[in-house]
Parts: sequence; C-alpha cells; structure tokens
Amino acid sequence: MRPLRPLMLAALLCACSEPSRAPLDAQPSPRATEPAVEPPTPRRCAPPPGVSGSPTSIAAAITLLGALPPPVTVACFVESLDRPLGVFASASPFSAQPSSDVASPRIFIRSGPLTMTVIAEGLGRGLLEFGEHADDGRTIKGEVELPPPAPLSPTTPFDRVRVGDATSCSTCHDDEAPAPAGRPGLASEVLHPSPLFDVPLDRLRHAAERCDDAGSPERCELLHALFDHGEVRPATLPSGGRLCDH
Repeated sequence: MRPLRPLMLAALLCACSEPSRAPLDAQPSPRATEPAVEPPTPRRCAPPPGVSGSPTSIAAAITLLGALPPPVTVACFVESLDRPLGVFASASPFSAQPSSDVASPRIFIRSGPLTMTVIAEGLGRGLLEFGEHADDGRTIKGEVELPPPAPLSPTTPFDRVRVGDATSCSTCHDDEAPAPAGRPGLASEVLHPSPLFDVPLDRLRHAAERCDDAGSPERCELLHALFDHGEVRPATLPSGGRLCDH
C-alpha cells in the first residue's frame, strides 16, 4: 500500500473537522412570510392638545366634538377617537338606529362607562347617540345631530331627546328617572340587541375593505373612519341589559 500523499492527507483531516459556526452575534434574517404592517392613514379629524380622544362621559364627548375641525360629521368624530378602539356591531332592526343590512350595522363604540352608537345608512345615520352608565345600572341617554346645526352646549345631548318630562328613549327603555348623583339628563334601563343580529368585527372590516366609495360614499366614509386609523378590537356590551328583540 502506498503512503498517503501530503495533499490527500490534509483533505481527509479537513473532512473530519467540525463545521464552521456562525458568529455568536449574527442575527437571523427576517422571515419573508411576515406581512408588512401598513401605518394608519393620517387623520384630518384629531383631538387638539389638551382634549381627550377617549371620552368616558357625555360631557367629554361634547368637549371633543367642539374641538374638531368643521364640518364635524359622524365619520369625523369616529376618526378622532383614540386607538385601540373597542367596537360591537348589530344588524338589529329594533332600535333608534335600525339596521337593514349586515354590511351597514349599528356600531357600538365602547369607551369606559360611555357607549356611543352610530350607523352608516338609514334612519339615524346623522346621529351620534350616547349611553353613559350610572352607578345604579341604568344609562343616561343623549344624542347630537352631526354636523351640528348650531353650536353645541353641555345640555344639547339631553335637550335633543327631551319630550316634556320624559325622553323619546322611554318609548322602549323602562325605569326612566332623573340621573343619579345630580348628574344632568334622565337615566333608564339598558337594552341589548338580540345575539341573532350580531355582526362579527372581521365581517365589518371586510365590508370596509370592499366598500364602493363611488356608489356608497357616506357608508364608506364612516367605515374608513372606523378602520383606517389604528387598531379596532371586538368589544362586548355591558352585562345586565334586557334583551330587545321586537
């Protein structure tokens, strides 16, 4: 047997050695499958410094409305709200803002003890409705028309729904009485739409993505105001409300 040549021996020794290791400080390359996150669309309607974009009372919502650039539409107000935003949607036809289509449901926006509702089409589409939760389990009701036909005052939401000694809300909401603790307005029971009409948030988001801006400009404006300016999360309605299914 011939002795191994020096070059062949060196090759064999190299083949038996451990593979080279990457430097300890080497960083893994980003995954190609991760989708790019698009930044939120810049807002025309945004709260100025010193004004909260997360109103937790009717009074705070009126302050925000008064600070926004005109015309203050329903879409402008929704756009101005801080994100993440908690949202619940219902296509129930039994409400002051009845829905006739799952693509245009009534939208409930939760902000602490304050629930605000809007709708893109149909009766009530130009209204922003409020339900501020009181300590006794009822809600103080109010609403404003947008854009406002006159300058808003602290009593505007309550004057809009007042009918003599009661409110228009008392047609459906029982147990109406003055708001507790000397707060303005009248409070009444909480009503919840039937779960049969619940609209999943993903379905509403899909409707926004496919919205025909030319064919349904007002509807699309509201849906874009809701989804184009930051995170929107599913929310639930407060517990204890009576079911409204007729």
